[in-house]
Amino acid sequence: MNSSFRHARFDLHTPFWQEWLGNALYFPLLNLLGEILLTDPLYYLLSPACLGLIGASLLQAGALVRWPKRRMLGNLIGPAIFTVIGLSLYGIEFLAVPNHIAYWVFGLLLGLMQTYQTINTKWLRAIFLFGEALLHGITAATMYYLFHIRLDPITTLYIPDFLAEPGHQFATLTLLLLGAMTSLRYLPAAAKNKVEDTQPSRKKAQKRSPEAPAEVAPPPLLWREERMLLVINLRGLTHWSEAHQPEETASLLHRYYQTTEATLRQHGALKLKTRAGEVLAFFNQVDDALQAALKLRLQINALLHRHGLSAAIGLHSGLVSAGWRNEQEQNALDEIAEAIEIVRAIEASAAPGELLASEKTRLAIGATFRAGPKRFLTIAGRDEPITIYPLE
Repeated sequence: MNSSFRHARFDLHTPFWQEWLGNALYFPLLNLLGEILLTDPLYYLLSPACLGLIGASLLQAGALVRWPKRRMLGNLIGPAIFTVIGLSLYGIEFLAVPNHIAYWVFGLLLGLMQTYQTINTKWLRAIFLFGEALLHGITAATMYYLFHIRLDPITTLYIPDFLAEPGHQFATLTLLLLGAMTSLRYLPAAAKNKVEDTQPSRKKAQKRSPEAPAEVAPPPLLWREERMLLVINLRGLTHWSEAHQPEETASLLHRYYQTTEATLRQHGALKLKTRAGEVLAFFNQVDDALQAALKLRLQINALLHRHGLSAAIGLHSGLVSAGWRNEQEQNALDEIAEAIEIVRAIEASAAPGELLASEKTRLAIGATFRAGPKRFLTIAGRDEPITIYPLE
């Protein structure tokens, strides 16, 4: 039990460490590197300003994990705490340092980018994902410029003069290019599934008079899409909850759903559906679903193990019929497919803590990932059993 607790707390794949290392620490790390190059490294690393900067980033990461939907306010927690600490130590002169103002600008722009990534229009979401990655490159280039100002304030004051030197051009363009290249994995999502933008609004239809002819054809009720499906289900909860208070059960479920949903969204899940301990996620890419499944297997089972519980995961890919439930409920987008029932059957056949994948998914993953011996799973309503593999 103690080893499981340590693994759950310090595993770098947990949402907190991913949020801190992948988001909240980015600007503080750039600022820290600049400061230790300009001053005595040991003196700065032990200074209240440095400790306050790192502490502010840790608190920001914790807040964003606890309230993942409040990205705008969450990304301003670090700058706010750091500014309060700086003003208490150095007074109003703290705000005269360009780096400290840049922290606020970066947090604000990053919050905007991450907030608009929750919109339903997939190609717009991909644009904001691209914008977030590019913003990291722009921030690194800006910090490089501010660092050079402190080294040579006379000749570096104006940006055109700074960029006139080939060395500065190379460094700046390289940082921007690296930021842009990290976002290329999101671009395929922008080219697919623009259905949301082509659907006429129900409100606009209601505003037309009865006598007016229809200006737009009614939306299609169904369309078919290839999707990667992941199902994770909590095992043993019913029996466990009988021996515990309702508040304990609610607290455990909250942490289970919070960790699961955060990991799935970090790996590009397009949509999540939950029911009674089960989370069903839809992905565009098989690699995204696989990485999410591998991380969930570690995170969730580490969380549940000390309570005597576990979770099983199933992976499958197939066509999903997505669309409106009926003409009167045009905002109720839903998915129906045989593939969903198959992935649920795969998960149900998995042992506690096990990750199972269909043969179709196993072939998509390739031979680079190790799988156990194949099994055969009989599903009600199907003439032939399907082949499944445990992923190790």
